[in-house]
Amino acid sequence: DRTDILGSKVRSLKVVGYRWQTNERDKHVKYKVEVTSKEFSCKWIVWRRYSEFLKLRDAITRTLGQSRASLPIPSRLPWRTSAGDIKQRIIGLNTFTKTMLSSEAISNIYTFRFFFTSNVEEVETSD
Repeated sequence: DRTDILGSKVRSLKVVGYRWQTNERDKHVKYKVEVTSKEFSCKWIVWRRYSEFLKLRDAITRTLGQSRASLPIPSRLPWRTSAGDIKQRIIGLNTFTKTMLSSEAISNIYTFRFFFTSNVEEVETSD
């Protein structure tokens, strides 16, 4: 985990893939998010579950005093787990993250920045 990245302002976000992950309780999809910062010349990867995106949306709408409908997120439909369904969800998650990033009110909320800068798995620096 890169502590210098933690909480930095995000420049760009893109959900670029997914992987299946199994633990002792369940099998679930984690989405691979590529992130760049306004403060660092690097990009990094964070992995997030769909439920974590839902919690982020709920926290942001609570902070801003808005309804959840004001920040739409694609439907989960847990029984739809084919590669095609997941790829469609990725398109929706990219629209969701783009909407958040384009809003200065949202992108400046620490909860938003922390979501995309914590538990960093891969860092690629620019030369």
